[in-house]
Amino acid sequence: MMVRAGQILVRLAGKEEPFRRWAQALSISATLGWMAVTLLFLGSSDPPSPEAPPWWFPVLGHLFLFAVLGLLTMLTLANLERSSDLIPSLTMVVVIGFLWGSATELYQGTIPSRSASWEDLLLDIVGALMGGGGSKAAGFCAYRYLGWHRLY
Repeated sequence: MMVRAGQILVRLAGKEEPFRRWAQALSISATLGWMAVTLLFLGSSDPPSPEAPPWWFPVLGHLFLFAVLGLLTMLTLANLERSSDLIPSLTMVVVIGFLWGSATELYQGTIPSRSASWEDLLLDIVGALMGGGGSKAAGFCAYRYLGWHRLY
């Protein structure tokens, strides 16, 4: 018996009610857990060091943390079946990235060795957009070229 690619994912996230509920709970938990991780990393108090890190290190840090958040948010929206269109779901990812990025930047402003900046907030939004857009593009490619069932 031949198993189609993506059949397991369809069963987990798809039509059967118990599996769908577990997939929804798992995706929501993963997204909220990653939000806690971003708060832990971006809100940690670093002792001042005599040598500043290279300029690209914090840039890549913000982009990576929020790209993963954008990916998880897009998967959560797909599991909750809130939006299957590209623009509304990406808009939701950008709004969530903006709100969570604003919250982390405001929190960083209260820590003595850290500072809040608009540049970091912009990097957070761009990272969330990259993660959400990459997730949507991967889903389209898997549907079109691998023959997977459409999850979202």
